[in-house]
Amino acid sequence: MGNRIRVSDSPTLTGYKAGVSSTTPSYETHWFERSICEEDVLPGDGNYFNVRHLKTLGKWFTGVDGNGRFDQWVPTAFRNPTQYTGHATVSGRPSNSALATELLAKTNPSRANVDIPVFIAELKDLPDLVRKSGGSLIRQCADANLRYQFGLRPLIGDLTSMLNWSQLVDNRVKELEALHSGGLRRKRTLFSGVGLSSNSFIPAESGFASCNYRSNTITRERDWGFVRWYPDELIPLPKGNEKIRSQARRAVFGLTIDAVTAWELIPFSWLIDWYSSVGDYLQSKRNIVGAHPGPVLIMQERNSTLQFTRTAYDTSGGKTGKFAPEVIYKTNLEKTRWRIASPSITAKLPFLSGRQLSILGSLAILQGSGKYTLPKR
Repeated sequence: MGNRIRVSDSPTLTGYKAGVSSTTPSYETHWFERSICEEDVLPGDGNYFNVRHLKTLGKWFTGVDGNGRFDQWVPTAFRNPTQYTGHATVSGRPSNSALATELLAKTNPSRANVDIPVFIAELKDLPDLVRKSGGSLIRQCADANLRYQFGLRPLIGDLTSMLNWSQLVDNRVKELEALHSGGLRRKRTLFSGVGLSSNSFIPAESGFASCNYRSNTITRERDWGFVRWYPDELIPLPKGNEKIRSQARRAVFGLTIDAVTAWELIPFSWLIDWYSSVGDYLQSKRNIVGAHPGPVLIMQERNSTLQFTRTAYDTSGGKTGKFAPEVIYKTNLEKTRWRIASPSITAKLPFLSGRQLSILGSLAILQGSGKYTLPKR
């Protein structure tokens, strides 16, 4: 039991280099494709799994360059496809624990489409949405932005969902039936992004033939999660179509008072949720319909393309640099799966969106007077 690693290589290619007058060339064997699979060999499904597909592409030189003879010669730095194949960092990716918590919050059969208790509690703020703000033009714009973001925008969203309540309940009924028929399987995309990096100096040869390369890497990343929800044994599916719909309605409209309700009504909760997973954690623990999740599987795919451009080479003795291709490409496709036992509260430092920056800017303008109260959501 334990980790198992399997490696598969493409057919090898043997090249050589030698001095023009030398009768003993130096032979080197190299390959251009390698697949590496690493996995935990443990009982059950969904254990750790990682696979990488590496490939090198270049136009290898055969001929004479200055005082050297070459045949299908590959510079040293590129003979092994595992060299110089790292991914660029993709900024803003949450931790696996945070992704698992987000997945459970998004797929929980007890999640609310419209949290009616929160909606009712915030109706008292409705008259303020039409109150005209005084002050300078910039203060009026800042005030209007916050009234839209925390008042009109969620209000319109809630009312739209209410108009479509019948379809929302029908969909939740189907989820509850699937939940009690072997488990509810759910998959959601959780993160995607692009990263860039560069390396200005890569020595690629030595001896009588030398050159340097500069690399540029672009990495595209996608993360998603999978979980299966199971019914609580002590809370069976209600008998009769109307009872099932009643339970579905309670979940869709959040007809309960719990930690989620209290959190949504705290004025600063929306700001805390930008930098932590507290809100998602509470949503993942809501249990109106009687369900619990199995282990969460977090999957990651990173696809990197690396371009190596020759920047310098030895010109002594009539060398022209032909032994080293002007451009070499490498690709690295990596897929990973992690098994996360349970969600947790984690901190994060995300890149703020344009909407979030506009909210913070508006608050900074209005808080200057000390007379503005932060909205609840």
